[in-house]
Amino acid sequence: MTETTPKAGIFNHPCQFISYLPKRELLVCCSGPYLLGFSLTTGEKTFEFCYQDDLQHKNKEAAAYGQAFRQVAFSKDESRMATVSEDKCLRLWEIDEAAKARLCYEKTIPKRCADMKFHDSGDLVFGDKFGDIYRVNEQWFKNASSENQENTASENKEEKKESKEDWKLEPIMGHVSILTQLCLTNDPRKPDQEIIVSSDRDEHIRISRFPSAYVIEGFCMGHEDFVSRISLYDNSTLISGGGDNHVFLWDLKTCQCLDAFDVRSAFANYLSADKPMVISSIIPIPSRNLIAFACEGIAGLIFAKVSSEKRLAYHSALPLAGPVLHAIFLHKTTDYIIASLDSSVTFGPCFQTIGFTNEGFVQCVENPTLERIENEGLIKTDTKFCPLAQLHTMRKNHSKFLKAESSQQPKE
Repeated sequence: MTETTPKAGIFNHPCQFISYLPKRELLVCCSGPYLLGFSLTTGEKTFEFCYQDDLQHKNKEAAAYGQAFRQVAFSKDESRMATVSEDKCLRLWEIDEAAKARLCYEKTIPKRCADMKFHDSGDLVFGDKFGDIYRVNEQWFKNASSENQENTASENKEEKKESKEDWKLEPIMGHVSILTQLCLTNDPRKPDQEIIVSSDRDEHIRISRFPSAYVIEGFCMGHEDFVSRISLYDNSTLISGGGDNHVFLWDLKTCQCLDAFDVRSAFANYLSADKPMVISSIIPIPSRNLIAFACEGIAGLIFAKVSSEKRLAYHSALPLAGPVLHAIFLHKTTDYIIASLDSSVTFGPCFQTIGFTNEGFVQCVENPTLERIENEGLIKTDTKFCPLAQLHTMRKNHSKFLKAESSQQPKE
């Protein structure tokens, strides 16, 4: 899990974010300013979208940086896809039966989007870097997309004003710090009621009612640095990790910490002593009672076992061919994980597949479909189109985790 010195030459541009639609067997990749879709059955590319005009500009890297795709979300029926790019442009797409994407609407939002999820109703819930969370529907996209177009249907100012009110953004809740992630689920105490779980830079995990998110049900307190990732293990259990040295398991019924897992000790053989640690991916695998997680800049995954009492114990460490940018779990006939790697560091593969043996051990396995995607579908380049997002920049200057643990020990 050590970093590799870069070599000169052509390489496949890394994918900073990947997602998967199980019904359509579709893998969607955000690769700099490119949005790519691939069939995980055949490896065929089903769609490709890019800022072609801007990439032809002289200052190619600067043009692409502001428009790099950062995240993708899908509706429950997989008919709609939402994407957000670094230039604050929120887009709504239609996914047809052939797994091809068609752009429907786009709208520039005031602040950069931090995270987004589709609600079961089809509404999109997203939070921005300012800390506010919004809920919008397809009609909002339609009205908002026509904001800058000429209104030739009517010259009535009152009608224009009323139309503008239809797409006005009003937050349903807000944090007083930078929002990092959000989750939507049913309240484990009241199954007929929904909650929204959100995390921020100020070590907070907030549980609120949904859609009446101004009603706070509780806080999960225990992190000592920013919370970068949260994920649901099951309907009543939350996993969180961030800039401190632990991954936490929380009971959503009581907001109490069930257990804390020392990730730094698990990565001890692969981390240099002076390198702060940041959780970049959490992959729940409840069917196998496992949780996998990655740290920013580290070439490997750590697996923790979840007991029946909701306690965490070290399971295994798996070295990979490059630092993990993102990872997803696919629950099919055979369970496996797809990890997206930083090929701009290693000039090696962009993806690795992690499978499970009959005895429950983890191992890297061959995946001919991903090999075809690597060879034929990804974007080849000799330099990164844009800087990849860095989670460690959320760390505050006074954080004790900026220093190595060894340097924190009192001098004799």
